[in-house]
Amino acid sequence: MQRAEWWKYVSRENYHVLLGQPKVYPTVNVTVPANVGLVDSNPNTGQPEGLVDINWFDPIVIQGLITSLGLRVNTFPIFLTSNTFLYEGNPSQCCIIGYHNALPTTDAHGKTVIQTYAWATYNDPGMFSVPIQDINALSHEVAEWYSDPFTDNVTPNWISPIAPQYGCNNFLEVGDPLVGVTFTVNGYHPQDIAFYSWFAKQVPSVGIRGQYTYLGTFSGPSPVCPIP
Repeated sequence: MQRAEWWKYVSRENYHVLLGQPKVYPTVNVTVPANVGLVDSNPNTGQPEGLVDINWFDPIVIQGLITSLGLRVNTFPIFLTSNTFLYEGNPSQCCIIGYHNALPTTDAHGKTVIQTYAWATYNDPGMFSVPIQDINALSHEVAEWYSDPFTDNVTPNWISPIAPQYGCNNFLEVGDPLVGVTFTVNGYHPQDIAFYSWFAKQVPSVGIRGQYTYLGTFSGPSPVCPIP
């Protein structure tokens, strides 16, 4: 995807972005207090799903594991759950299916450093009205982590005709404009991503074949919108 995004500059180069072979840690069992989570039935499939408040989940579970496992800032920790989704404040505010973040911490020499990380759920098919399943959320977050690891990159204001729930904003979140747009690779379902040229409103795009997303979903750059 990165090679396609910067095609004008790398088409003649042996350029790729490849994550290293992961170290897989043992599964961790987490007991969620009743006031910050529940087991519910998925409205589309009827199967059980976990719902957890992100305001408890991130500091207690994810940041706690980063500390207890001794993970280092030169690694990219990825946390996965199965058929478990997050909400903010109230279960009716479901569903967060993934996020990436940057956590200030201190190294062995007392220096402030930044630990980046991501969480995503690996969910069964049919749980959403759009084809979100298996690695879809994970592919979304990995792409966004690479483009904006410290969550502080901003762009000209944009709005997506496919994902209006994000409103008018200026975050370099390459997956958000294309939620629900997927393709199939070896039986898995990664998500399409928006290219730099879509956010930057470049004409023509520097992407492969002048495209503005990996799959060519958008035919032109992002619309201009006012942020309230």
